[in-house]
Amino acid sequence: MDYTQIREEIKERLDIVQYISNYVNLTKKGNNFSGICPFHAENTPSFTVSPQKNMFHCFGCGVGGDIFTFTMKMDGINYFDAINKLAKQAGIHVDISETNKTKNSQYTEILNIQRTAMDFFINNLKNTSNALEYLKKRGLDDNTIERFGVGYAVEHWDMLYKHIRTKGYTQSAISGCGLFAAKQHGFYDTFRSRITFPIFNTHSEPIAFGGRLTGEGSPKYLNSPETAVFKKKNVLYGLNMAKDTIFKANYIIIVEGYMDTLMCHQYGITNAVAPLGTALTDSHVQIIKRYTKNLVVIFDGDRAGINAAKRALAIIYAHGLEAKVLSLPTGDDPDSFLRKNGLNKFLELLNQSLDFIDFMLQIAGKTTENIEAIYTIINNISDKILKSKLTTTLAERAGISESIIRENVKKPTKYGKIATMPKSWTGPSEEEYLLMLSLNYPECFKQIKINLSLDEFDNPLVKKSFNKLYENSLPSFDALSDYLSETELACLTAHINNPLINPAIDDDELAKTVSDCINKIKRKRVELELRKKIQSTTDEKILCGYVEELMTKKRQMLKG
Repeated sequence: MDYTQIREEIKERLDIVQYISNYVNLTKKGNNFSGICPFHAENTPSFTVSPQKNMFHCFGCGVGGDIFTFTMKMDGINYFDAINKLAKQAGIHVDISETNKTKNSQYTEILNIQRTAMDFFINNLKNTSNALEYLKKRGLDDNTIERFGVGYAVEHWDMLYKHIRTKGYTQSAISGCGLFAAKQHGFYDTFRSRITFPIFNTHSEPIAFGGRLTGEGSPKYLNSPETAVFKKKNVLYGLNMAKDTIFKANYIIIVEGYMDTLMCHQYGITNAVAPLGTALTDSHVQIIKRYTKNLVVIFDGDRAGINAAKRALAIIYAHGLEAKVLSLPTGDDPDSFLRKNGLNKFLELLNQSLDFIDFMLQIAGKTTENIEAIYTIINNISDKILKSKLTTTLAERAGISESIIRENVKKPTKYGKIATMPKSWTGPSEEEYLLMLSLNYPECFKQIKINLSLDEFDNPLVKKSFNKLYENSLPSFDALSDYLSETELACLTAHINNPLINPAIDDDELAKTVSDCINKIKRKRVELELRKKIQSTTDEKILCGYVEELMTKKRQMLKG
């Protein structure tokens, strides 16, 4: 069984409307279903699901695709993780030994290499007393070390590489796993003399590593590079362990590093996660949004920590979420504070976390510059209810007239912009319309295939789509969903689901419409070729003949 067969079985067994209903409240609207888009903040439903076509599209942010695209976006996972997740939900057994034989085997191999490396690092730690002693001095207990798979990479240059080679993995997978760097006569281990922290996806599969030096040197922390299984923007460290608590508590705690996360969990604060050495990003907030709309961000109390908190708040509120800020005493992070002061003192501080407006007013007062900074964040909120609530709160706490504030709170700027379609898809042209007709009315496909060759299409996306469709006896959106990029797929779903572009057409009208489009495409191509000839000739007699022929073609086009 290969992934193509698995995809088809999944689509047969899982109803896309029922599946998406687990995440979006859908209401039937004609032949389709609509609801509030889960991928951007909105008040009026612009998210559409078509059960007949097995696809979804949001006319607000431009996202579109099939059940696999939705799962990738919603869960922040890649294509193959989405297939495996949906296969399990559909009751389809995915035989890894068989899928390894397909073109997707390298992905699976890289996952297996990460697991092998994690076990190797764990075993190293058990046999390296100074590394264990270091972790004990940092306050980690055996249970935390074991639960999070903490390990150790020894000082040797290629010990892990030699170990991985004995397991029979292909060289291409070894080269692409992110654990090794190339040298003149082979490879050497990326992680050496470091405590290793495996980075897990939400299914608790190791996909990458972070490493911390136990002695002097730089960089102190090192992360795996991005690979086929690891995209840093889609991962929050500790989320696989924290997600159940986040659901129950209905809030998430954002800390800054591996040790902060581990120590929080060790002390029972099991809804704590951390970005991977970067500031909080839009992608991170989109992931968080699947679990809760409430955050507590914990930053150092110095200027850098305050600035990081302000940047994070702008992103959080732009996505319609709400946050509180806990600023720890200067010089402390959650790791050090918990070890010095214990859980109760930490919880006392946590209960005193400031909401967005109080935090901003406390750090910079009621200066014009600071009030404008608060305005900017409120400006970028698409959620009208949240924007109104914050405006009222700011007026009360800053002692400013609400009407004055509302005059300054205008339309969203940087955040809250909706995605737009490429200019070539605003038409549609005859080529684009034929593609839409093919996918909505498969009975007209044969007429198109017989009369138009690929060379007669000018639009790159249309040509690319028909190139794939011409390989099949009947056109289908499923054939294109594997073949097109995410952006191309979004353009396609926008038009397929748009009733203004794709009205109901009866059989007689359909054949005539297709014929008219084909004829216009052919005449336009002839016209284009004639124009090129006109530009390239200097013979007056030949030129007159070309011009007359061009005028004839233009008259034919005007007649339709």
